[in-house]
Amino acid sequence: MNRTTKLFIRDEDKKYLDIIVSSNRPKILNKKDYNNLQELKNKIDSKDWDKNKKFSNDYELIHIPNKRKKSDSIALYEPLSRSYFKMVEIIFDFKLFDKCLNPSFKSGHIAEGPGGFMEATYNLSHNIDRFNSYKHYGITLFSNNKDVPGWTKAANFINSDKDIVISYGVDNTGNIYNSKNIEYFSKLCGFNSCDLVTADGGFDFSLDFNKQEQLSYRLIFCEIICALSIQKKGGNFVCKIFDTFMTSTVKLLFFLGCFYDEVYLNKPLTSRPANSEKYIVAKGFKGIDYNYLLVLFELVDVWNKKPNPNEIYDILCIDMPDYFLKSINEYNKLNSKQQIDTINNTIKIIEDKNKLSFLNTIVEKQIVEAKKWCNKYKEKINIKSNFILEYREHKFK
Repeated sequence: MNRTTKLFIRDEDKKYLDIIVSSNRPKILNKKDYNNLQELKNKIDSKDWDKNKKFSNDYELIHIPNKRKKSDSIALYEPLSRSYFKMVEIIFDFKLFDKCLNPSFKSGHIAEGPGGFMEATYNLSHNIDRFNSYKHYGITLFSNNKDVPGWTKAANFINSDKDIVISYGVDNTGNIYNSKNIEYFSKLCGFNSCDLVTADGGFDFSLDFNKQEQLSYRLIFCEIICALSIQKKGGNFVCKIFDTFMTSTVKLLFFLGCFYDEVYLNKPLTSRPANSEKYIVAKGFKGIDYNYLLVLFELVDVWNKKPNPNEIYDILCIDMPDYFLKSINEYNKLNSKQQIDTINNTIKIIEDKNKLSFLNTIVEKQIVEAKKWCNKYKEKINIKSNFILEYREHKFK
């Protein structure tokens, strides 16, 4: 499985792009692959899917978020969320600390609840030098809805170190759709001062997987603007995205690439292969003109002035170079095939009525792959894991 693709942008094409608010629906790249994937997603029964999707992920047993079975996970560490291990993987694979982990290291975490990316950044940086007072800043949406990930679960982690600073913005909502909250967070962290910035926001798409890309567009744009305001020159940015079929999304990738030396699309091993989740990893921030940033802040608020914010489909006025579109087309073709194969495999598992021995074979492989992953990424193995000690067929009867 090809997990990482570098997005190449020629130096002469890296420039400040013109801004335009458009209600025209974006074009779809790889239309055939897009339609095939959409049709397949429509066949998914959410109840059956949630029960069986874990069997199509070779790395599922690294962490099992089950309060009643904490001893089942192969990894010993109990993080705030599964995203912790994704960030561990990304930090190692892209050597994100190699050039920026100095005594003044600072990280900023956008849409961060429940805190997995910040926790991974904190732990790995302090594993290298536990005596340094690195600063870690986070902002996330405030909500009393238990389905919206906030800081509640992270209370002990947050209170463990005064260098972990949490913000809900100027209006105490944590909503980065409000440019004033972005500005407030930028001032709190320090303008262009964060060596590492992450954005791990998302929605619950379980009722309609096909709208992930469209509905996440505004969130990703606001996360990028927030990142550009706090990112230090030479720093790195990690941002979760979903599908990349719409030209509006592809323009965001190109836009971001104009501000960094290198931009990658990465699917961590710890990200389930059947879903559309992937991460932008942007390295070597080149800086941004403050006046241009103010224009971007104003654009954040344009959405708030529209009766239906979802009617804004595009904000970047650009004809993307053919070579860039070709690279995205090639990526989409390969990525959609891998995703379709995994979904079909999961559907096969759902439909197989005599699957016990088949599932046991899968789980045996998952145990092996989880242990290999832990060794590679320097995570201690839970030698008391029930899967390691006493794996039995009855677990899946």
